[in-house]
Amino acid sequence: MRASHASKPSVRAAPIVENATAKSSTPRAANCMVVDFGSIDTYLLDGAPAKKDLVKGLLEAPAGDDATRPFYEGLRLLGPRTPDLALIALRLASAGKKATDEEVTALRLLADEVRAGGARAGSARAEYHARLQR
Repeated sequence: MRASHASKPSVRAAPIVENATAKSSTPRAANCMVVDFGSIDTYLLDGAPAKKDLVKGLLEAPAGDDATRPFYEGLRLLGPRTPDLALIALRLASAGKKATDEEVTALRLLADEVRAGGARAGSARAEYHARLQR
């Protein structure tokens, strides 16, 4: 018995396009969004506004990029029960910094020193802001 040979369907190869891109070659201004995370600093350093008001305000106008998205999800889930450490991590991420344990802990200690007042409060506040700028 002879095996029947079915004809193979004709398949055309995709065309080769040199340097294909979806990017426009026309320069345009980027979509910029001004975000004020100073309310987090004010809460952490001065204790105002109340955490529930801070979280509500942050959730009403979420901003940032992929790095801040997980923190907003945490805020949404925890609301006013959001730990201060999560707010510090969000603040670091919003400044373009990695929210490592070391950085979060350092900012928390500085914020605690500012809130305690005393001789070191001013220098602790300056160091807090300096760490976000580096």
